[in-house]
Amino acid sequence: MLNNNVMLPTTVKLQVRTEPFVLARVAVLLRKYDVFVQQVVRNTLDDNREEITLTVINNRDNLAVALRKLERLVPVVTLQWEAAAQK
Repeated sequence: MLNNNVMLPTTVKLQVRTEPFVLARVAVLLRKYDVFVQQVVRNTLDDNREEITLTVINNRDNLAVALRKLERLVPVVTLQWEAAAQK
């Protein structure tokens, strides 16, 4: 059985509409929910969209809440996330 309080590395992939300060808004929102970003990779897809891949450390409860808020507050086109396997 999974323990949701365990801190696990998780990969979060976002495709967002390109807007000023979009990455800053993502980072501030994640930090508000105690989701700690380890790595950020940005890739411009076209003039209107970019892909942001984040490696984060979190507990799953906080991440789920943060991602729901993120979808409402940031111009997200698609969002997917995958946690590392728990040992």
